[in-house]
Amino acid sequence: MTSLVAELSRLAGQAFAAEGLSDNFGLVQVSDRPDLAQYQCNGALAAAKAAKTSPRAIAEKIAARLRAKAYSARWRSPGRGFSIST
Repeated sequence: MTSLVAELSRLAGQAFAAEGLSDNFGLVQVSDRPDLAQYQCNGALAAAKAAKTSPRAIAEKIAARLRAKAYSARWRSPGRGFSIST
């Protein structure tokens, strides 16, 4: 059985790949700020450097792709990265 973190990472990685970026940017971890979200993905900052664009622009595109798939988790982009609340 796949862990939830591994499955969320897979989904986020697919979203990064769909934007022409490495799926490695989709690594999800337990949130450093549980008051904001249960899980987080910090790949938007590194992806933005690689793509020479703003982290917010990357995060919004990735979060929109994930929301469009209608997964049960709430994907949001509160700032430079995006967080995941289940």
